[in-house]
Amino acid sequence: MSVTAHKTKIFKKSLRALCAFMAVVMLFCMLDISAVISSALDNGGFSLKLRWSGNGQDSSEFGYYSDSDESRLIRLRVSYSNEETQNSYDSGEIVISVPGIRSCIRSGDSYIPVAIAADKSAETNKVYDFSYTYSAVNDQFTFTNNNFVDKSAVFKGSFEIIWIVPSRVSKDNASKTLKAQLITSYNESTQSNSILYSQSRLEDQYSLELRSS
Repeated sequence: MSVTAHKTKIFKKSLRALCAFMAVVMLFCMLDISAVISSALDNGGFSLKLRWSGNGQDSSEFGYYSDSDESRLIRLRVSYSNEETQNSYDSGEIVISVPGIRSCIRSGDSYIPVAIAADKSAETNKVYDFSYTYSAVNDQFTFTNNNFVDKSAVFKGSFEIIWIVPSRVSKDNASKTLKAQLITSYNESTQSNSILYSQSRLEDQYSLELRSS
């Protein structure tokens, strides 16, 4: 075999290897683009965010540490957004599910919020953008939109869930990670970020009084 023929053979092998490599690269690029497009279609452009509210409050972690008999105000803000809705939605077709903090309450009904910026589902005169129900079994709030949302609309806002929790009814060394979910009647869905609620307190002190008979 001549030198020229040998070089030509090596060149052809290298060219085939390069073509195979480029084909693999293009395949991965197509998969990545498809994943991005699929994700955009799946969430319908919706985004959802949780944060703890209050002056000086860490937005991602609420720490309730008590060494006295006190009560603490706990404010959870739920924010939703869609810069351009891909569909129109009738009342009740946008659903946001938010977990509560019941597992951190040892007694009483302090797991029931003192205020929620939404209407109760049973109410006929709607004031807010969302109505809600609460399941004590699952410790979950379910919010549904009250008003019609048109296609290509800007849909954004927020609401708060507020608890007042006395230290004496809280569990010691308890914590819970909260994460919300939004789904629509078009099977669009998205999840919020995760935030943490944690608490600890001094153990109850009991004293016995001895009396002589």
